[in-house]
Amino acid sequence: MWMSRFSTAVAAVVFLAACQTTQGLDGTVSINPVSGTSGGTPTYSVFWDQGDHLKELVAAKDWEKVAALYRKESAHFDKNRDDAAVVTGLRAAGDALARRLIPALDSATKSIDAISWPAPPSAWADIKQAIVGAKSELSATSDEPIIKEASAHNPAKERLTKAIAALEKRIGDGAPDGFAAFDHAGDGEFFAIYPVVVSVPETIRAAMPALTPKLNQQSPEVVAAFLQRFGDRLGQGARQDVSASGFQTLLRREARGERPTLDTILLAYGKAKQLGIEPTRLEEPRIRFVEITSRTLLKEGQIEFPATIDIDLPVDAEKAGLGEALRDVGSDRLDYLVVFDVAVAKSFRRVATQEKVRSQYKSGVRYEPNPARTTRQIAVQTAQANMQQVEIRASTGCIGCGLIPAMIHAGIMNGKRDEARQALSAAIANLEAEPVNLEKPVWADYEFNRAHIDAKKVMSINYYVMDLRERSYFKSFVTVNEEQSFVVPYKIHDKDRNRASHLTGAQREKDVETFEAAPVAIKLTEILGHYQENKGQSKKLPPASALRAEMLKDKNTQLAKYRENTFDARPLNDPRFDSVVVVYNPQGSVGSGFFVRPDLVLTNYHVIENSKFVEMKLYDGQETFGKVVKTDVRLDLALVRVQQRGKPVRLYNKRTVDLGVASEAIGHPNGLNFTITRGVVSALRKLPSTFAPGGKEILFVQTDAAINPGNSGGPLFIEDEVVGMNTQKLAKVEVEGLGFAIHFSEINAFMSGDF
Repeated sequence: MWMSRFSTAVAAVVFLAACQTTQGLDGTVSINPVSGTSGGTPTYSVFWDQGDHLKELVAAKDWEKVAALYRKESAHFDKNRDDAAVVTGLRAAGDALARRLIPALDSATKSIDAISWPAPPSAWADIKQAIVGAKSELSATSDEPIIKEASAHNPAKERLTKAIAALEKRIGDGAPDGFAAFDHAGDGEFFAIYPVVVSVPETIRAAMPALTPKLNQQSPEVVAAFLQRFGDRLGQGARQDVSASGFQTLLRREARGERPTLDTILLAYGKAKQLGIEPTRLEEPRIRFVEITSRTLLKEGQIEFPATIDIDLPVDAEKAGLGEALRDVGSDRLDYLVVFDVAVAKSFRRVATQEKVRSQYKSGVRYEPNPARTTRQIAVQTAQANMQQVEIRASTGCIGCGLIPAMIHAGIMNGKRDEARQALSAAIANLEAEPVNLEKPVWADYEFNRAHIDAKKVMSINYYVMDLRERSYFKSFVTVNEEQSFVVPYKIHDKDRNRASHLTGAQREKDVETFEAAPVAIKLTEILGHYQENKGQSKKLPPASALRAEMLKDKNTQLAKYRENTFDARPLNDPRFDSVVVVYNPQGSVGSGFFVRPDLVLTNYHVIENSKFVEMKLYDGQETFGKVVKTDVRLDLALVRVQQRGKPVRLYNKRTVDLGVASEAIGHPNGLNFTITRGVVSALRKLPSTFAPGGKEILFVQTDAAINPGNSGGPLFIEDEVVGMNTQKLAKVEVEGLGFAIHFSEINAFMSGDF
């Protein structure tokens, strides 16, 4: 009863708080709803809500306040759509506000309808402004949400919408014609001032058929300005057409009514580059560019890197044989023929200095007791002790307690028992997860090499320029040099503790190789410019057959230079030493090798190991550098292409080798360079490969000539012919005179594969 009375009292208080009392003149009291505001903000209650507020504003026809109320309380009105008075009030306000906008909408429609299109660029700004203003009037209808409550569709809005759309379509459809007719050199940026936004690529693509003939009549400067502004938006074909048109106009200007010559081409091309015009084809004069580099030089590796001729003139370029290259000589199909031949393309490298860098690598691991495990063991012991205490307290129960307290105590202790058990399990799990011992790395000291390499590339090109109009020709050569220095670390251990820092920012062997193999670029304009400076030395153009013979002679001269030996021909007691080289192993040891061709040295694979490049020294003291081009680990053979040429040995070519015949080994035993030892051929034997087990046995020449470390890779001679390559000996206590050389037949088989 008392609760009921309390609820009633509260309700009465709430009711009275929501009302105001007024006392009339006659002393009576009445209760009225609150319809005022506090500080300009309406105070809504169950007696006066947003709907009542709306009715008051509609009755007063204060449409702006109705619109403001709708914007603020739209959620309330959406929930009360079943209130007919609310719906009627909103509709009345929407109709009233929509009617107010009709004059402005109609005025904007008349302005849009009055615009004439096409229009000159001078009127585009006003047209754009008119469209913007009309769209602003439309947006006003959309910005006022209550207008959507209007009872009828606003025809003025629809008329303006259609008028704007129709005008924008006419202007958009006319964009290609407008772009083609636009003065791109003087009227500004077309797409920035055009009245409507259009697709740039589509507009340009559609305009080019009409624009290209117009550009053909424009000055090169106008064409250059157009390309600078829109070149990256043109398709490749359109860009080439425009560039060719501008260049041809520039060429005609420089030729002054005469037929263009190479002089005018180079002059016009230079100006075109300054303007930003890069033509890709040339109508006149007709120029052909041909490369006739020797296939033999390419095949034999004399051309170690390619020439990239930058055809920076709009001429045809091709590679062809000598006969095909001169097919147009004597005809009137061509004005100029340019032929070039790469005679030499060599790369060189010199290790100027090499420094030792001390570092450490991970050589193994050791194990130490894990101190964290002790902490985990203590945690387990603590958890066990806590578990025991909880069990003791739980087992004693609640002495002297009644039934209910005893039950409460038991429940509490069961909870504590679970907590203690979980804590113990977690401690045991943590202990088991902690390893007994920790693995510690063992670091060992070592050294790696840091080489300072100077790399150089030299290319020499013979070229011929034939003026088929004047019936003259000129021949000369150009030489191109490229140099670059590198600092390269070698033999860094894979487990070096600072490997990342050693290699960060460092250059690699592959960087040097990339430089050595990269093409050398030569501009065609540079070749023609050299010709222009020396064209006074031109000769009368001979018949094609005589010209072909002269070029062939030049090629054969270069081939002869390639094949000739360039070693020091000073007199020696034994010319066989000229064929032997010292091979410096990158690890620091020394081996031997011998020339099998003027630029190829044969040695043992185990002398060069896995190295790609090795240093060598010739008998005359000259140093050279070589690149490993072929290996056979099973045969223990490696072939190295060297920069400095040498005298090739003669390989033994008889079917039999007489036992007991004198044999001589030349090499560098224990670092004693160019040592010769003598013995006899003891036997011919087939033995398994020492370096790659499996496969067929290898044929060896057994000799008692002294062979020691440093002789590996050197030749074993019978008189002046090499019968084998010294490779190993049987080195045991009380054993001597058992040396072995790889039989010449194995060498022949190795050489015949790719070389």
